[in-house]
Amino acid sequence: MKYNKKNIFASYIFILVTIVNFVFLSSIELNKNIIAIKNISNLLVLILLVSYFIKKSDVRMLILKNNYMVNILFFYCLCSYFWSISKGTTAWQTIGVIYIISISLFILIHYEYDYIKIIDYIYKYLSILSIINFFAIILFPNISLMVDNRYESVYKGIFEHRNTLGLFMAMCILFSIYKIILNNKSIYSYFILVVSIVNIVASKSVTCIILTLLCGLYYIVSVKRKLKRTNIIILCGSIFLNSVLLLSNSISSNKILTVIGRDATFSGRTSIWQITIELIKQSKWLGYGYRSIWANQVFEQYYYGNLLGFGPSSSHNGVLDLFLELGILGAVVYLFFLINLIRRYNAQKNDGNIKSLNILFVMIIFIFNYNLMESSLLTPTFVLLLQIIIYNLLGIINKKDFK
Repeated sequence: MKYNKKNIFASYIFILVTIVNFVFLSSIELNKNIIAIKNISNLLVLILLVSYFIKKSDVRMLILKNNYMVNILFFYCLCSYFWSISKGTTAWQTIGVIYIISISLFILIHYEYDYIKIIDYIYKYLSILSIINFFAIILFPNISLMVDNRYESVYKGIFEHRNTLGLFMAMCILFSIYKIILNNKSIYSYFILVVSIVNIVASKSVTCIILTLLCGLYYIVSVKRKLKRTNIIILCGSIFLNSVLLLSNSISSNKILTVIGRDATFSGRTSIWQITIELIKQSKWLGYGYRSIWANQVFEQYYYGNLLGFGPSSSHNGVLDLFLELGILGAVVYLFFLINLIRRYNAQKNDGNIKSLNILFVMIIFIFNYNLMESSLLTPTFVLLLQIIIYNLLGIINKKDFK
């Protein structure tokens, strides 16, 4: 397939996608009127993208061939509508997944699966967010401040929550390190790195700060030593070991937790996890429906509100939310997605692509470890978009199928 960049229709769609992507995928805090505009814009963009994919038969074949595990995962989320406890939410959130998949694929097709250009596009998007948040914190501290009893002052920037600021700045820092390794004379990359560090420190998101430090240092080592299989071992090992540590009762080193700004309950997370595990046991095979558990206020208030005194917006663990929403069967589908992603990464030649290959895989390592404390593994946001793009790039990074 040869994608014609002179196609005016496709170019206009890409411009529209970029604008909507920038404004709405960032989880920026919005009032009800803007949310309504957001939903209408998302639907219009989705209709345009789906129409484009239907029109292009060669594009459809590439999507089916290179994106099959994503399609299966989406189909399972769609099927969960039939047993969902909040069918309206599951239906709407599934449309959100279609939206994310469509944007991901259009970005891939627009850049002809050129991983250098796609990473550069993502980096520009994150760097613009970093600059905007930096000026928001400096010029509008009252708006960007967030009330948190654990800290004297903590900033959320333009986002709804400080952890979201930490997440986006963490990803921006990792991609900045990648850009600096590619070109150590890039003043812009150094500038964005410094600005992003200031933002992530201002967010005081301990999880993001620690993960960024570890993943950043490891990425540098992995590039210099051309590590590849070690990356796979670290991904699998870190998920397993951290899951055991975080979800067991063996965490008793309060001194270590105090140093990194945590208590023994990880800011109340362990209580949410215990209740979530009990709920999973009650519907362990199919779950409660994609994204439905947190939309059903009666259900949420009954199980969480009565026991905790408040209703959380998630279980603060992406793996637990996966089991909670889609059950064991859904978790197995996602596991196959992950295994296929690892196989694609392992199949790539360890040559001049190592810097780009490793930053893509390190981002997956970061996302999975981040989801041990937060829940964004399958939510229709930028994190899911990034996973889909990386999955597709690893499957076609040498462009053997893109003709």
